[in-house]
Amino acid sequence: MQTPNIPELSLINPEVDVGDIPEGETISSPEPLLIKIPPNIECGEQAIIPVLLRTEGRFFPSEIQFPIGVETAVLDTFETPDDWTINPEGTDSAAKGQWQIGQPKGVDAYYYGLDLIIQPSDDHSPEGRNALVTGAEAGHLGQNDVDDGHTTALSPVFSIGDMRDPVLTWYSWHFAYDFNHSSGYVVKVENDALVTEISSDGGLTWVEVDRDVSNEQDWIRKQVRIANYVPITDLFQIRFTMSDDPVQSLSEAMIDDIHIWDESLVCRP
Repeated sequence: MQTPNIPELSLINPEVDVGDIPEGETISSPEPLLIKIPPNIECGEQAIIPVLLRTEGRFFPSEIQFPIGVETAVLDTFETPDDWTINPEGTDSAAKGQWQIGQPKGVDAYYYGLDLIIQPSDDHSPEGRNALVTGAEAGHLGQNDVDDGHTTALSPVFSIGDMRDPVLTWYSWHFAYDFNHSSGYVVKVENDALVTEISSDGGLTWVEVDRDVSNEQDWIRKQVRIANYVPITDLFQIRFTMSDDPVQSLSEAMIDDIHIWDESLVCRP
């Protein structure tokens, strides 16, 4: 184990010998991984611990990720079939690049001399492969991006009515550039936003909680306190919308690792 990404955290037992592991199987560590967390760390902060597995002189890097001091109600990594609905109202207008759950294929503009990653070849989950993605296939530049409208993805209903103060976190990837701008340059576009909305009445009414126009070419962690926007009920839903407007831009989006959590008892005053 190496030092975590949060400097105040420390590993009490940084090395564990797990013995022989048969091929294709898993075993439990004979010793727990002990991490010292000081009281000034905020609950919900994401800890990332680099791990180096060593066997017969070979080394395999990996990492462990976990939120500190939380009780999880929902964790959706899109790795197993679930009840997300694409185009739930039947009004989506995108000609292609509609939302889908699948493994993203990498798309970039290196061939054109541009240091732009349009769609990564990996999801966000350390051990996963799938995400909610607009047009998962690669193809030629702009072949499978969102075109001529918008595409919508609706979550299943999450029962969170018995939670004290739930927090929603997720990771998003947003890309929107105009490759045909009148200036002759490739420029960022802010009209093509990745919009996140939530509902507490089963989708009858919606409240916007995030409008991503980041164009960071990286996964961005998002977090909202649900009670700041809607009542806490058993009819909670999430809706993501990605648009192509103006239509000449190249627009892609991805969502992964949706997490609804509450602070654990040790975090509550």
